[in-house]
Amino acid sequence: MAAYLKPFTQKHFFRKMIGRKIFQKIKNGVESVFRFYLEGFRSMTLGKTLWVLIILKIFILFFVLRFFFFPDFLKTKFHTEQERGEYVIEQLTQ
Repeated sequence: MAAYLKPFTQKHFFRKMIGRKIFQKIKNGVESVFRFYLEGFRSMTLGKTLWVLIILKIFILFFVLRFFFFPDFLKTKFHTEQERGEYVIEQLTQ
């Protein structure tokens, strides 16, 4: 198969750009960092529970409370996109 007919992939592009050895070093470094964090999370006992609580708290703060404290003001006050746009421009230019 001719070289110009081979499918272009990102992997081949990076290998040609930075060389095979440097590409392999970068790949090994990324893999070792990923394995380090993965092994750290696997061996956690109390940490897993704390991470679950943190993620749950963030979900409640940003997705649940948003509906109570930040209602969609523009949709309740104006009916069309034109009216909403004019109101926003008016408020920004004052």
